[in-house]
Amino acid sequence: MAITAAYQSEAYLSGAATTVVAKANGQVVGVAFGYPDENEQKVDQELENATSFSDVFADDPFGSDYEVFKNEWYLDSIVVDPKYQGMGIGGKLLEAIPEEAVEDDKSVVGLNVDFENPGAKALYDRHGFKTVGIKKIGDHWYFHMQREIQQQIFSVNRA
Repeated sequence: MAITAAYQSEAYLSGAATTVVAKANGQVVGVAFGYPDENEQKVDQELENATSFSDVFADDPFGSDYEVFKNEWYLDSIVVDPKYQGMGIGGKLLEAIPEEAVEDDKSVVGLNVDFENPGAKALYDRHGFKTVGIKKIGDHWYFHMQREIQQQIFSVNRA
């Protein structure tokens, strides 16, 4: 509930972060959430504020580690409803992300994937992400992956 509140907060909704939603039959079936590197501190602060009021975090307060590499648009999280997994929803969300990155003047999308989640890593590999480093976040090790955005330049000829 606290994390949902953070995602719906003014800081997130005012442009610090972006949420991309996938729908099927009028229902949300997947969500991708991210932001440009320069907004990481603002986004993390909002999440810390939201979780500080939750009993769930009373014994173990939410603390943020720096996850983002410089000059990238960071894909913080991507979630697909279990009933819709394996149907290409995650891939469709990943294909929508570059447009958001370009809007924020970024040419690279980055993310972290847990060493213990080979299925997610395989998804990112299939969508052109390359491992560029490893990072310890909390008590887990992650692959840091990036995908360069192929910016297309269109020209229009008038008849």
